Amino acid sequence: MRTTVHIHPEAKKEMLALERKASFALLTLFEVLSGGEILPKSKFKKLSGYDLYEFRVSGRKTIYRALSTYRNNQVIILRVFQKQEQKLPLREIKLALSRVNH
Repeated sequence: MRTTVHIHPEAKKEMLALERKASFALLTLFEVLSGGEILPKSKFKKLSGYDLYEFRVSGRKTIYRALSTYRNNQVIILRVFQKQEQKLPLREIKLALSRVNH
């Protein structure tokens, strides 16, 4: 089944600010998902305890994440950021959740 991917305006700005390799990797994941393919868990997973999903990509020396939600067969990308800590920071989750209805 095809899935439509939408990117929140702020998340789009965040994604464009990433290094080129990382933005391309994220766009590729979004395209694969919208084509109806299932992504591997190493690239996409549901966050426990939240109605959020995490896309994961690597840059040259950095790890990047995109947080999203899923509604009515649509993935909405809410937040894109560079991961700097082992555990996903609560501030990133809260920011993504604040963008759900905006």
